[in-house]
Amino acid sequence: MGIYAVGRIEFADLYPQEDPEVRKHLIDAKVFLNCQRQLNNLSIQENRLRRQRDKDTISLQKLQEDRKREERTRLTAAAQQYIAVHKEQHMDWEPAENGFEFSIEQIETRALEMEPKLFAKWAAGKAA
Repeated sequence: MGIYAVGRIEFADLYPQEDPEVRKHLIDAKVFLNCQRQLNNLSIQENRLRRQRDKDTISLQKLQEDRKREERTRLTAAAQQYIAVHKEQHMDWEPAENGFEFSIEQIETRALEMEPKLFAKWAAGKAA
């Protein structure tokens, strides 16, 4: 941390008679005592930032879940229209012309999830 680096330089001449390992800890203690207010303020700010990040993460996850749920709802609506059109034997159906941004493959996949035997019925109807 920058405060400790500056403090170690500032107090480098203290405790010359001590063992180097002990001296290092004494200087760090001196830095802490000298800069305790700033270090406490940094700690408070860090905790605030962490809490804000956690709130933002939760908010982002909720937005992502809502977006996925909305997309799934729109895809289901597109698949329902696709199924209805194909049941009436109107095979030309364009998603974009009907207000959907999904590919026909995405819609067909969802339609099959909703009605697994759908294409089997269409194939049997065409063969007859």
